Amino acid sequence: HTDGKRFMKVFPMTVTALEGGDLEVQMTFRGKGHCHLRRITMHKTDEPGKYTTFKGKKTFYIKEIPVKDHYIFYIKGQRHGKSYLKGKLVGRDSKDNPEAMEEFKKFVKSKGFREENITVPELLGE
Repeated sequence: HTDGKRFMKVFPMTVTALEGGDLEVQMTFRGKGHCHLRRITMHKTDEPGKYTTFKGKKTFYIKEIPVKDHYIFYIKGQRHGKSYLKGKLVGRDSKDNPEAMEEFKKFVKSKGFREENITVPELLGE
């Protein structure tokens, strides 16, 4: 997780392939003392690995890495006139897989992230 915020605990994220190549991402997050379930549909584009959400307002990318069943999800965007880039290593055992973590670090460095902004949150059950 590389968005500059220091979340120490996160809930699992589930990605489901839909017909036609779209993806549904389901995640639970904590806000105002309560857990909230959020589903986001990521719409496939003509460019491999590129998806749009929120009626085309946000663009997500999925990069496959050489480690089996591991991917990097990242988003480029603008907020309050400033550009941002967020990335997330996604896989069943990404926290405990040094090879996957090394690939993630290589990727984020290539995108200009500073390594000190990489956090590894603790996973909570649902």
